Amino acid sequence: MYNNYNPAQARIDSLMQQRQMIDQQIQQVQQYANIPPININNQITPQQQGNFDFNGKWVNDEQEARNFANANLPTILFDNNKSIFYMKSLDGTFKKFKFEEITEDTSNSIENRVDGIEKKLDELIGALSKPPKQANEQPKKGAQTK
Repeated sequence: MYNNYNPAQARIDSLMQQRQMIDQQIQQVQQYANIPPININNQITPQQQGNFDFNGKWVNDEQEARNFANANLPTILFDNNKSIFYMKSLDGTFKKFKFEEITEDTSNSIENRVDGIEKKLDELIGALSKPPKQANEQPKKGAQTK
């Protein structure tokens, strides 16, 4: 009797089944973990382009910002050494802006609140340190009582 069994083909079939099972497991894990696709053949999977809405870079001075080449996007360049930022548009215009700190209103500052509390405490301490009036005084004769 002639047997058509091929051990090499059986091994290839077994490996293909294992690969399919691994692919299914990877897909299940990716669905639960929301991680990007993994290609077990080590081929590069192209990343999907999202909405790109910011093109900011750090520079050392204004000259470096002016010489910066923006790649078809308007660019915001932040100065490392000063509180200044630069905007470079696609048409080549260059604008310079200064950051300013927004300070808290002085009427609500912590120092003013603490000062107000100290004044109130001083008034209370002053009122408590005065000798108390005698509440048991008897009215003088002829005085009217209410």
